[in-house]
Amino acid sequence: LHFPISAPPIEIDYLDNDPLEFAVRTEARKWGF
Repeated sequence: LHFPISAPPIEIDYLDNDPLEFAVRTEARKWGF
């Protein structure tokens, strides 16, 4: 697992197609990552 700090367009597009990564990122944002 990784917690992206920034949100480059390509990563956003990738996360949009990866529900698991999206959920992980959501948790990361909640915890301040």
